[in-house]
Order: sequence, then C-alpha cells, then structure tokens
Amino acid sequence: MALPLGVQNRRPLLAGRGKPFLSSSNASAVALGAPPTATGETSAITYNVPAGGAGTYIFERPTGAVFTCSSGPSETTEDTQEGFSSSQITAQLSSLSKTVSNNVKGVLNGGGNRPTVTQNGFFLQTLGLAARRGRGVDPEWNLWIKGDYNKFSGNSLNGSQANLVFGLDFKPDPDTVVGGLLSYDTTDFTTLSAGTAGALDAEGYTLGVYGGRRMDNGLMIDGMLAYSALDYSVVNGAVSGAFDANRISMSVGISNRMEIGGMTVEPNANLIYARETQAAYTDSGATAHAEKKVTAGRLSLGPTIYFDPKDNGLAPWISVNAEYDFSDNGSTSAGSSAFADNLSLRAGFGFSLPTENGNLSFAVNAGGLGSGNYTSVGATLTYRMAF
Repeated sequence: MALPLGVQNRRPLLAGRGKPFLSSSNASAVALGAPPTATGETSAITYNVPAGGAGTYIFERPTGAVFTCSSGPSETTEDTQEGFSSSQITAQLSSLSKTVSNNVKGVLNGGGNRPTVTQNGFFLQTLGLAARRGRGVDPEWNLWIKGDYNKFSGNSLNGSQANLVFGLDFKPDPDTVVGGLLSYDTTDFTTLSAGTAGALDAEGYTLGVYGGRRMDNGLMIDGMLAYSALDYSVVNGAVSGAFDANRISMSVGISNRMEIGGMTVEPNANLIYARETQAAYTDSGATAHAEKKVTAGRLSLGPTIYFDPKDNGLAPWISVNAEYDFSDNGSTSAGSSAFADNLSLRAGFGFSLPTENGNLSFAVNAGGLGSGNYTSVGATLTYRMAF
C-alpha cells in the first residue's frame, strides 16, 4: 500500500537511509522490520501491510521530519472463507449424522417409534414390504427420505442450512443394518468478520455408506463414512469469490437404553469429523488464494428421556446434550476465533404417536445455548409408514 505523507520534500529520499519506519500501533506490523522504499522528489513511501496489520504507522524523513499515517489491510474474501467454512461443515455434517442415527435406531428398534433430537424438517421411512404380511415379520429392506432445515443466529453469522437425503438399507440379521445414502446440501450464511459484512454460500452432493449394530447388552452403535463435492461462493465487503471443495467425513454414535421407574433413559455419545480441501482461486479484488485444508468436528454427549406412553399412545420425551465444536483451518481472521473451540448445550423435547399404518413424531430443539456465539433453532415432523 502507499502511505501519502501529505507534504513535498525537494531533497531526494534514498531507501534505507535514516529511520524511514519508526513504529506502529500494530505489533505484528512492527515486527516485519524491513524499511519501506522511496525514490526521488516524491511525497509517498510504500510499505506492505499484511492481513491483520491495521494500525497507525509513524515514518521519519532523513531531515528529521516525522509523519503519521493510519491504514489497514486490503479487503479480500480470506476472512469470510477461513472464519466460517468450518461452522458450515459442522452444521451440515451434524444434521446428516443425526439423520443416519435416527434411521438406524428406528430400524433396529423395530418400527422406528423412538425419535431422537434432529434438526428440522420431515422424515419418511418404510420398513419394507414384509411389514404388511403379518405380525412378527421383521422386514429386511428399508427406503427412507429426510428433508432437513436449520436456522442460525449469532454474533457473527446468521443464516440457514438444509439437506435432502435419500437412503436405502438392508438387515442381514435382526441386529444389524447396512446401507447407502445420497444427499443434496445447501447453506446460506450472512457473516461479520473483523467488522466487515459478508456471505458464505455452499451447495453440493454427498454420497455415503452407513451401518449399525445392536449388541446383546442393548448397546447400539452406528457409523457413517461419506464423500461430498461442493461449490462455494464467498463475499467480504465489496469483494467476492468462488471455489470448489471436496470433503471426506465420518461419524460414530453410541447409545443405550435403561428402564428407570416410568421412564426410559437413553444416554448418547456422538462424534463427527470432516476434512475438506478447498481449491485455489482468485477473488474479484485480484487477490490470489491458495488451496486450503479445513478440519472440523463435534463431540456430543447427553441423555434422551422417554416417558411412558399415555392411554392414547402419546409418548413425550426430553433431551439435553453438551456439544464441543473444534476446528483447524490455519486462520488468523477475527471471525474464525469464535468457532475454533466452542462448548455449548442443545436441548429438545417432543413426542411420538402411533397411527394405523405407522408412527408420527414431532421434535423441537435449540443449540448453541450458553456459547455466546450463536443459537440454532429447529423443528422436525416425522412420519414413518410401513408398506
């Protein structure tokens, strides 16, 4: 950047003579050390300020005159990309993982009449043609579809995230299920990074495999491995850019069920993890951005408590989960610090109700509670039908 000194100096200023750069209010900029360059009878000194180098810079002419200038880094899409792509990854993968876990529990528990805390939308699960053939028949094939929508609101981001997931699975035995899924994913965030408004949008497709197993002691384990191809668009102030990304993600869930008085307590533990490679690109401000590798994940622990059904079959439930989000994207942007390591609570409640041909359930949940960074609120309406 060029820092105008605002005066004319008729004596030549030679680079490296005197003390052209004295100090700055930005410590990282002072540490650069290299003097600026200047030639001839000019009124400008050129000094390169890195990202995060905003501050007041003090220069001195060889004549002893001291001049003060203020400046900041050039505006690029770097802050928005680094600051919020990890939160996008966690939101999308968390929703997909809970969808898979919900389906696996429904299949292995026989009829899928136990809802779990999911984020929003609708869920349609068939338990196979064999379910129509008579009582006691355990269906082998299950086809399901899930529509998912989630809203976010926080100090530095607002927006929504949605998935549409199709799955097909098979039960080789009554306690095991294996399957595959295809998902369309979209995210729309408005962001605030280092005081600059922006946006982060992403859409793409996910192809994955999953499975689950119910142990003799009642312990249930489910897992997923998936690959995603995505297109991003990013805005920071007046500058915009677009890039492709590829993601490998996984999830593991463990749960159990214990009968306590008139309740069934289901403790849950879930881990999600993703590694995403974001392609190099040049933004509209002509700034080149190198390829980035972002990792993100979440560890969730907590119980779901199911109360005994009422006379009409209505079965209410509540849940509380502690969630620890973690990420690593090598970012130095102000926006990213809020999502690098984050501990919060998620609470939910709902009910399930048996119907003539299936089961209806409803759930409401809120996440990010107590984090001070964001909150997310969602609702799920689920109908499972055997045919």
